[in-house]
Amino acid sequence: MIYRAERKADRQDAGKRLDLFIVGLASGIGRALAVELISAGRVKVNGRQAPKSYKVAEGDIIEACDIPEKSDLRVVPNLDIPLEIIFEDKWLIAVNKQGGVPVHPVRYSETGTLANGLIARYPGLAGIGGDPMFPAFVHRIDNDTTGLVLAAKTEYCYRVLREQFSHHKAVKTYLAVVQGCLAKEGKFANYLAHDPASRGRMRVVNGAAAGGERKFRAVSEVRVISSGRSVSLAEIVIRTGVTHQIRCLMAYLGHPVLGDKVYGANGKTPEGIHGQCLHAWKVEINHPGTGKPKVIEAPLPSYFGEMSVYPPVSGTDSGALRRGTPQGFRRRSSAR
Repeated sequence: MIYRAERKADRQDAGKRLDLFIVGLASGIGRALAVELISAGRVKVNGRQAPKSYKVAEGDIIEACDIPEKSDLRVVPNLDIPLEIIFEDKWLIAVNKQGGVPVHPVRYSETGTLANGLIARYPGLAGIGGDPMFPAFVHRIDNDTTGLVLAAKTEYCYRVLREQFSHHKAVKTYLAVVQGCLAKEGKFANYLAHDPASRGRMRVVNGAAAGGERKFRAVSEVRVISSGRSVSLAEIVIRTGVTHQIRCLMAYLGHPVLGDKVYGANGKTPEGIHGQCLHAWKVEINHPGTGKPKVIEAPLPSYFGEMSVYPPVSGTDSGALRRGTPQGFRRRSSAR
């Protein structure tokens, strides 16, 4: 623990937001920790607390207290977090994540994430990977998205799987129930950027991004499994790993994911939907131990199978969906 760090702002610092100023003020202070320190009242400007949006002025004396160092940052074990293991061997663990559960903590004080539950049951995984707040996991999915998340049991396995995910060699397939009659399918290559008008949202920016903002190439392959007037079921393979890639794309196409509170219609969850209907269904990897292809599937959450809460969907076998596979869904008819 670093008990106190202080610096006087110079001319080059003038106009910076407070949270950006204290990033790097002491070893290990990143953006998330900077915001947490400010929120906890452990940052003062000229002896007084200030919000993270405060604009630093030349000559300000800025101090931060009780700063956790890297050795202090760790995931707190929590056995209350459910952990549904769907595959395990001596190399890796596959978990079927519930909706509403983050994969890992952003703040060191968080205890309600999948990582907290994993470390409680597998304490030896705490040291795997380079980030103590993101131990053993080789990829992540959104908080409200359900489904498959992989964790490595050894450092070697972690490196191998991370290489596959970071270089898009792992094939990730999702299932989504979306609004409306989905007729568009195929390969979609877009650029996404953070939406300056709405924090936490992404937006499609095909062409030049405004204000020189950073944009990210997002490639998705959409296949319509079943479509009706009100809702449709789609299988989506993502070839890149951009934040909110599927949710942003489907909203852009005019078919937001059912239950999506960020990109859905008016931000409201439709009646009868108990969660966001986006599921990380399947991952295809080269197994780090055998070197052979390995496919792992995660069963669908129950509300995906409660077809009675949806308006009628043409050509579907709801029993197959309840069994956790879209195999029973017939290809949509070309006739409308």
